[in-house]
Amino acid sequence: MQKLCRGSYGWDSEILPTVAERWETWIGGLNQLTSLNIRRCYRPQDFGEVCDAQLHLFCDASEVGYGTASCLKLTTRGFIHIAFVIGKGRLALLKAITIPRLELA
Repeated sequence: MQKLCRGSYGWDSEILPTVAERWETWIGGLNQLTSLNIRRCYRPQDFGEVCDAQLHLFCDASEVGYGTASCLKLTTRGFIHIAFVIGKGRLALLKAITIPRLELA
């Protein structure tokens, strides 16, 4: 999508076959999301009493996009469980912005 915006295509413009092929591949991969299953319970049933809980946040950016991920680390006597909480990704703006500034976004 970002490449299409940078190419300044109009609504009625025909796009290059290589760009169209990449777009169709991405659209075709969306069907795989139906098999994605994320557990909503952060603590397993047989985990026991939680001794320590930590929320870990990660972020990264590039010229193309930026994203974040949050994970919950639960600790009990002898066991550690890490659960995915939330993740988000976005395309970088078309206007040039430094990577450190994107990481702050």
